[in-house]
Amino acid sequence: MTLKRSATCCSPLHHEIVRNFCTPKSSTIATAKFMAHRLHESQSKYRVHQPIESGKQFRSLNSAEQVWNAIESQGDHVLSRDVFGAIRRCAALYDTVMCWRLFEYARSKALVNVDILYQMVWIMNHCKSHQNSQSVMQTYYALRQEMSSLHMQPNFHWVTSSLSLFSKYGEWNEAHFMFNQLRASKSDLLQNCQVWNAYLDTNIKQSLMTTGDNIDKMTHILSVFEEMHSNSYRTQPNYITHAMLISAISKLLKRQMKFDAHHPTDSTTTTCTSISQKQQQLIEVGEQLFAKFSTHQEKDPAGNVYAAMIDLYGNIGNTEKCMQYLEIAIAKQFDKLKVDKTHKVWSDTQRNGYYYPQEFEFDERTIRSCIGGTIKSIINAGN
Repeated sequence: MTLKRSATCCSPLHHEIVRNFCTPKSSTIATAKFMAHRLHESQSKYRVHQPIESGKQFRSLNSAEQVWNAIESQGDHVLSRDVFGAIRRCAALYDTVMCWRLFEYARSKALVNVDILYQMVWIMNHCKSHQNSQSVMQTYYALRQEMSSLHMQPNFHWVTSSLSLFSKYGEWNEAHFMFNQLRASKSDLLQNCQVWNAYLDTNIKQSLMTTGDNIDKMTHILSVFEEMHSNSYRTQPNYITHAMLISAISKLLKRQMKFDAHHPTDSTTTTCTSISQKQQQLIEVGEQLFAKFSTHQEKDPAGNVYAAMIDLYGNIGNTEKCMQYLEIAIAKQFDKLKVDKTHKVWSDTQRNGYYYPQEFEFDERTIRSCIGGTIKSIINAGN
């Protein structure tokens, strides 16, 4: 067998690899892997252009001008992912003007792709300078039209960012129209849990921002959840889904309690308690969602699911339940600190028999929510 010289590699090491592969002593798999690795390293030295890896090259840059100069220095070798990474870095630096400048640069170089388009939607959604709903939607429509003119198909990033933007500015009809289009086209995006979570979040926010019966709102939200993992889509919900749903039930419970307090004659209470039937129904649904997650996922729920349950019980002053879930949530945080010595990859000190990785930090937001919900239960129990 003769090996032809590769046209893509002109390094001296290439000849060494060919010569060694032609000898019997180098025919083992281990040697082949080693020489392939050497070839990869050698080729990288002979490449004319090393593409930027999704913005990693920009992380050390502290100004948007530095990012812009880094992009310009690439010349004709700049790629779409380079511009995407540059836009992300400028967004992290809160320089939206440079983000749009980079977007226009990508347009001039015909580098615009769906990732860059979705990133611009993300910026509109999170930038404080975009406050006018009408101007924001006009810009969004222009981006959507550009995607259509370039014959690009939306990805899940575009869909989730769009739904978040619609929710922020109360464009509920646009949100439902987009999702109905996905349904009608039987899009593969409906197999993505994040897409369903974004649409659930839209329906939850719409329900909480409009008037109406809280049980009807709960029924509507649960119907979207049931559709999510129905036979039509069979999308498996994750812990974010359940935390979102339980949190929504908790907010509806709080609204129902306020309504019952101002309309005592309209509320039928259960026996031996001051909790109305509608309140009890909402609590039971929250408990069922929590149990369903544990059963279907076959694992202990994440900390934010416990935080949602603590908030739910905190509304009715059930301190015992709140303390029970609080202890579990805190224990779960400490469990993350227990790193098996045989799988340890960090060089950290050992304290009290446990390794404490430098990369791990407490989920402060979750713990704060758990403690806040518990305090709320104590206050409500005293009222």
